[in-house]
Amino acid sequence: MTGYPVIGLHGGIMANHPFVTMTKPTGSFCNMRCRYCYYLNADNGESFAHIRMNPGLLERYISDYIQSTKEDVVSFTWHGGEPTLAGLDFYEEVVRLQKKYLPKGKTCWNNIQTNGLLIDEKWCEFLKREKFDIGVSIDGTRFVHDLYRVDVNEDGTYTRVKKAVELLEKYGIHPDLL
Repeated sequence: MTGYPVIGLHGGIMANHPFVTMTKPTGSFCNMRCRYCYYLNADNGESFAHIRMNPGLLERYISDYIQSTKEDVVSFTWHGGEPTLAGLDFYEEVVRLQKKYLPKGKTCWNNIQTNGLLIDEKWCEFLKREKFDIGVSIDGTRFVHDLYRVDVNEDGTYTRVKKAVELLEKYGIHPDLL
């Protein structure tokens, strides 16, 4: 795999690595209020349909990113805030556009870093079918997690995150736990 040089702090070339981006389709919006988070616009997740990346920008981003990637695998990392707030239909469109613009001989790799609160059967079916890799944010033990990773009502989220991980595993998806 060929790559691009990575420039170190003092301007020296460190290594040859491919160019990678992290995309925030919902910006900093999140359905949690983690006590250490530096984003201040958390909400309950009910009103977020309007804040996701608009369709025209999404199509241009996917087309341009695929075209600019020299490697055989085009990596898309979906991050946030909470990227699942964009909705399942958003990611169905992502996959459709990737297939539309991907030239023969290349493949796409997708990763979502999520808090897990919106993961349900439909999400699992999609993630499994489209071979997405998943990272689920969880802060250690229940005590520590619930102390820092709370929802908009200030309730701990450990039990819901654990349930999401178990559901993903039921579908044969083995999430990275971060």
